[in-house]
Amino acid sequence: MSIRSDRDLLVWRKAMDVAVACHRLAHEFPTDERFGLGLQKRRAAVSVPANIAEGRSRRGRRGFARFLSIARGSLAELDAHVQLAQRLGYVDAPRSAPILAQIDEVGRLLNALRNALDSRGARIGTSSTGYVVRAQRVCNSSRRNDSPKQDIGHPRPIPRDQDPGPKTDKPET
Repeated sequence: MSIRSDRDLLVWRKAMDVAVACHRLAHEFPTDERFGLGLQKRRAAVSVPANIAEGRSRRGRRGFARFLSIARGSLAELDAHVQLAQRLGYVDAPRSAPILAQIDEVGRLLNALRNALDSRGARIGTSSTGYVVRAQRVCNSSRRNDSPKQDIGHPRPIPRDQDPGPKTDKPET
């Protein structure tokens, strides 16, 4: 299955489920807290799938990874809000436990997606280009403790078919 939009991402769908559950849970808060902790919790919950969607719409892995990190921060904020609501007695433990489990699952999915983006980014540019860059070792033979240094033999890549091969210090006879 190809990923055409953010809706195709499992992490986005799970984050939307968390947002819906948190909105429903916020309606159970006392009336004086609906615009305090309840509003902060709803905003953090909406921020997670919104940042995933915005990151997915960016060009390049770097922008996507940045927004996944922001979504991860919003998810941590949401986790704190749910736990605080539980401690304040606005919601009981059996009611908040499934939401906290969903938050943990979304966190694991966000981490996995971020790690996948990072590992793929590390492989960018490592494919074969058909060019050879030759490096020669340069040693100063008058000093015994000098370590060999790398020096680029050619300032630009040489096509494989034009590469003369390794140079030797032996005179031709």
